[in-house]
Amino acid sequence: MSAVRIRGLIRGFGDRNVLDGLDLDIPDGQFVALLGRSGSGKSTLLRALAGLDYNVEIRGGALAVPAKVSVAFQDSRLLPWLRVLDNVTLGLDRQGRSRGSEMLAEVGLAGREDAWPLELSGGEQQRVALARALVREPQLLLADEPFGALDALTRIRMHGLLDDLVRAHRPTVLLVTHDVDEAIVLADRIVVLDEGRIAVDRHVDLDKPRSITDPGFRDIREDLLTAIATATERIGLIGTASTTYNEPYNLARRFTSLDFVSGGRAGWNIVTTAGDDAARNFGLDGVPAHKSRYARAAEFVEVSTKLWDSWEDDAIVADKDAAIHADSAKVHTFDHEGEFFSVAGPLNVPRSPQGYPLLVQAGSSENGKDFAALYAEAIFTAQPTFEEGKAFYDDVKDRVGKVGRDPRQVLILPGIVPVIGDTEKEARELDAELARLISPEYARRQLAERFGLRPEQLPLDEPLPEDLPSEDEIEGAKSRYTLIVQLARRENLTVWQLIERLGGGRGHRTFAGTAEQVADTIEHWFHSGAADGFNIMPAVLPSGLEKFVDGVVPILQERGLFRTEYTESTLRGHYGLPRPENQFTVGRSFAGLATQG
Repeated sequence: MSAVRIRGLIRGFGDRNVLDGLDLDIPDGQFVALLGRSGSGKSTLLRALAGLDYNVEIRGGALAVPAKVSVAFQDSRLLPWLRVLDNVTLGLDRQGRSRGSEMLAEVGLAGREDAWPLELSGGEQQRVALARALVREPQLLLADEPFGALDALTRIRMHGLLDDLVRAHRPTVLLVTHDVDEAIVLADRIVVLDEGRIAVDRHVDLDKPRSITDPGFRDIREDLLTAIATATERIGLIGTASTTYNEPYNLARRFTSLDFVSGGRAGWNIVTTAGDDAARNFGLDGVPAHKSRYARAAEFVEVSTKLWDSWEDDAIVADKDAAIHADSAKVHTFDHEGEFFSVAGPLNVPRSPQGYPLLVQAGSSENGKDFAALYAEAIFTAQPTFEEGKAFYDDVKDRVGKVGRDPRQVLILPGIVPVIGDTEKEARELDAELARLISPEYARRQLAERFGLRPEQLPLDEPLPEDLPSEDEIEGAKSRYTLIVQLARRENLTVWQLIERLGGGRGHRTFAGTAEQVADTIEHWFHSGAADGFNIMPAVLPSGLEKFVDGVVPILQERGLFRTEYTESTLRGHYGLPRPENQFTVGRSFAGLATQG
């Protein structure tokens, strides 16, 4: 049964339709996250459902909503002449007033019932608005950026509160957000609007804690990258895709499309995907052996690059009079027959602006480093200390040189998790508070799963067991396993201390300090030959990224370590990397040079 039913909805301003014939059904109890660039019609849709579209022209369509609808908009719309509790419970009976006090406590505003709205911060006003919406136990909750003015830690708490309340009361929820991770963590379904119509509509079916890196979100990620490409001009768009659970032809086709749509800004983060959960969703009883996954990945990349090169750059003739689209002599089959794949080629689209997407790799095991040396152009890696980062950098650059590639054209980008405060004391307090938000039992289950143990085999107040499996016995993420064990052994950590150290960084370099101190760390790694750049991984989004951009980036720019403006238009250009030569023409070029000589 649909709680919301929309047919042909049209709303407009002047000569523009903000909603242009929108159709949408939302089943009873479903949580839908609504994304899209500014002006795509998200807020207009919510206001139409709330009966508040008096400031637009109603040009057509029909909609049906439940009887009990509550709204929580970014502009909290509290009545300034009523105290906080009166705002929350306006129109409710005595019992509702009691529920209102309880709800204010739930949103962290206990004791503020008698405050006036103007005495509250913007974030506190948003929490009051959310309490006002939820206390009425609506059948339909419409929320337009309800967390936009909240600080990072309160935002996390409110995510948990909203999730708990939704699970308890099962209202239908339509949430407008610009935060993709927020959408994936909270929602059952993601809808992306573009120019008043639905561009993406995907269900989120994972019954587990969610992350945008899960294989089950592959199609959502790629659709979102395409949507982001249309709303941006310069930023690179690197999508993670597994070589274990894809086929070369389909994946090459998707990344080619993304590269065309974005004007040459696509990148592929190549992963082999460890974990039995993913394997069981693709017809396997367990994760394939580590060595086998990397062998498949190598063949996968070989086939993909042949597909991307199967059209020469000048293959398209576009001669309408002669009815010739492309020069068939410049469109190549290659009839690949290998251990894992049989692919004839060519791809059914021309070579893209970058030739093929920037190839990124993230494995740091021995197999992973050998793979990176052969194929990667950028490497994401987790290195918790400078010494480990320097050793990894030197090792990989050496391997790259030994296979005949230019080490300068393989960029090593360690992850850094900056926790930034105005003072060092404030940063450390924030880091400690983030650690307190960790669920010990959930974290212990995750750690036990990585080690192939039962949670009760990892007492929180004891060190790791001495008889853990060796890296050779692990078929999952070998390098991350070794990193975690070495960290615990080196610093003699208990299981709980290890969980705290891993925290949001998951083994990456975590640093709590001022913007100046974070910039110092980045400069030291860069100038000392431990990094060519960094993968910035804020512990909390979006506020952590905003602090980095507003605080650290200007310091790096002053030191000449970060650009002040773009000089290129493609992702390869941003990274200072060349466009790859076409493997079907490079031999021909060499032959021509030999003839001329």
